[in-house]
Amino acid sequence: MIAYRPVRKMGTTSEIGCGNGHDAVGFARLGANVMALDLSERQIARGIPHPSVNYVCSKAESVPADDGTFDIVTCDHGSLDHSPARLILPEVSRVLKPGGVGVFCVYSPLAMMCFDIESKKLGNRLLSPLPRAELHYNGEVTSSYMSHGDWIRELIDSGFVIERLEELRPCTASTEYFGELVDLEWARKWPCDMAWVVRKRD
Repeated sequence: MIAYRPVRKMGTTSEIGCGNGHDAVGFARLGANVMALDLSERQIARGIPHPSVNYVCSKAESVPADDGTFDIVTCDHGSLDHSPARLILPEVSRVLKPGGVGVFCVYSPLAMMCFDIESKKLGNRLLSPLPRAELHYNGEVTSSYMSHGDWIRELIDSGFVIERLEELRPCTASTEYFGELVDLEWARKWPCDMAWVVRKRD
């Protein structure tokens, strides 16, 4: 689950690209009322039941909610791995209340530049260029990334104030980390993931 420090209690929350709702249920257990969105009907059907989680099959680019509905919107990879941020971020801004929190966890540019198409793993060489590149799997584009500079521009243009960028590493006690893509030794040396923490401008 994404870790962050909101200044208010968790109120009305949306997770975009929720998968089976693991994080959404975690937020609900912290007291949030959650709208959990995923484009996949199969994932929605597998959603972990919780009375405070409402599963909705929807694109992140067109959230079925009124302007200013949510206190918090999160995305732990999910939609931002597969759709352009320039389409999703303005929609997140629309459905957030003024001052609302956005938390977006995505692959770091370094991880994406080190992805080896042959091994399907992160290696120790830079293989793709900045500022934009794509991750391919079985011949299809499964994820794209932006440079830090691109992220900053997109976030500001979408109406956000950037509070911080967390470059995530496994904790000391970890024995594995996202094993199908990166081994623990790699992730301890370099950040595989990063999390943007932002607020919608008042």
